Amino acid sequence: MNNGTYAALHWFASALATDGIPSFDLPDINYTQIAEGYGVQAFSAVTPEELVGAINKAKSSGKPALIEVATWGPRQHA
Repeated sequence: MNNGTYAALHWFASALATDGIPSFDLPDINYTQIAEGYGVQAFSAVTPEELVGAINKAKSSGKPALIEVATWGPRQHA
């Protein structure tokens, strides 16, 4: 799931009461392109229908796949 942030580090920094840390917001990372760069098929899903389609394509290929699901807002994709 792509929530546009590195939430684990946000939590860790708050647990240590650390101020002045750099932002952990990562809204522009395209995980599908990173996966494809490593030779892994990748799909992006925004709607439930797209997620079902991506799961079906990944399962039918019989190969590893990454399915990116944006949870923080609308995302433009091809």
